[in-house]
Amino acid sequence: MHGSPHQRRVDPGETRGAALARAQESFAAVAGRAEKAGVLYCIEALSAEQTPLINTLEEAARIVKEINSPSVRSMLDCSAAGRMERQPLAALVDRWLPQGVIAHVQLNDRNRQGRGRASRNSRRCLPRSGNTAMAATWR
Repeated sequence: MHGSPHQRRVDPGETRGAALARAQESFAAVAGRAEKAGVLYCIEALSAEQTPLINTLEEAARIVKEINSPSVRSMLDCSAAGRMERQPLAALVDRWLPQGVIAHVQLNDRNRQGRGRASRNSRRCLPRSGNTAMAATWR
């Protein structure tokens, strides 16, 4: 997982676009090593409160598609998505999982508190009966 917010900073005098290009270049450089090691490298979209870069699953998906490596994917962080995404969690799963973008789901609440203290039901992003790929993942 690449979730570190501080490694996605926009340096003083740098544009967001330049910082995003630098991040993508770094992710692409990791792709070959991840593939040789037989692991997935997942790019985590984080909330704008944490980092100015890669705040939505769509932004992460764009990078995943541009790198075009079987070893680079994204993940769905339910807390960050609950803060940033316009679509409900289940809709994000329905949109991105069939495209092969999501390789991991972190079931946590947007309130960022401990287990059992959720302000919302994280199960909302669990599969609906029609999403067999996701259902297989959850078993």
